[in-house]
Amino acid sequence: MKVGMEQRFQRAADGIGRVPDVVKKAARTATQQALNQGRDAVYARMRSVFDRPTPYALGSLLVELEASGKAEGLVAVRGKGDVGASGVPAQSYLRAQIEGGTRRWKRFEVALLRAGLLPRGWFVVPGSAARLDAFGNMSRGQVVQVMAYLSLFRQQAQQQRTPRSNMTDAGRAKLKAGTRRRFGVEMFVSTPTQKGRGALPFGIWTRQVVGRNTSTAGPAAPARPIVLFVKSTRYRQRLDFFGELQKSTAKRLPELLDQAVRTGRRGLPATAGGAR
Repeated sequence: MKVGMEQRFQRAADGIGRVPDVVKKAARTATQQALNQGRDAVYARMRSVFDRPTPYALGSLLVELEASGKAEGLVAVRGKGDVGASGVPAQSYLRAQIEGGTRRWKRFEVALLRAGLLPRGWFVVPGSAARLDAFGNMSRGQVVQVMAYLSLFRQQAQQQRTPRSNMTDAGRAKLKAGTRRRFGVEMFVSTPTQKGRGALPFGIWTRQVVGRNTSTAGPAAPARPIVLFVKSTRYRQRLDFFGELQKSTAKRLPELLDQAVRTGRRGLPATAGGAR
């Protein structure tokens, strides 16, 4: 959102002896302060309407002042904005919260799409076996574990031998075998693209396996979904980004301008500003 100082500041100029540079400086200072406070107002609103917003979300806005010297600036969502669009980057998850509609795919979903496991137009949501972090999102460690198990990492990562390498057949077999005191574990995918998929809802599932050496008492737990595949994740507008900015800047800008002008006037020689 762009905020411009289009007034001529005639009264302000008269009050400080018609010194244009001082007026321009005061206007830019007031604009900068108003935009900073507008950004803070949006962050406050995000804390109110979102469930446990992440530090990343609460650091996703930037304030930029016009480089040409004009008293103009903007508050924008970080990232490369669409040409001719609203200025909210398409890759930002905030876009769906600000504009409503369908969100963009996450990296995990893109990997599933690339592997042919997630049909286009579908998304993933956490299931009952998902481990959630403090912000209600699926933990990064579990996402990495699932991607490694399903061999979703690209070959480059595999060759670099990073913690984000794909699991080998031997690794999956070892995980499935378990130990004497612990069930084995395996993951599998139920997807619309499979034939004879069975009756399970679409998603990525995990289940316990009784290995040859397992002596744990009791039956293994039934299969549980780590994530479920859903056809739509349409959002209603939850964050009135532009409205919050407009309300905040319209309220604070006149007061901030007055303060900036008075501060600029105090810094002038007596002959330039007239009688004090």
